[in-house]
Amino acid sequence: MQERRLADEALKDCIKQKTDNEPLSVLMYNGVRFGGSPYFPNWYRWGYGWPYDRKYQPLTPGEKKLAADLLAGRIETVSATACRAQPRPEFGGRSKVPE
Repeated sequence: MQERRLADEALKDCIKQKTDNEPLSVLMYNGVRFGGSPYFPNWYRWGYGWPYDRKYQPLTPGEKKLAADLLAGRIETVSATACRAQPRPEFGGRSKVPE
């Protein structure tokens, strides 16, 4: 659950950075916090793309490899308008969750 909270906070920070609109960033944050639970059967839930019954389980080594392989093909297509990861104290100064 900690990983989801940090991802939701990163989204809020990104929206604030790109729009300079604090109320919009808070609205979006609250939307993903309350509407993005893995327990709701919706297409925008936390863990979308994995089976519904997976909930908050950590990824297996095989799932991590699959995700990394899929992401490797997408990195080049990220738009210049995408938020760049900023170093976060929660991650020991890194820009991503430690492995």
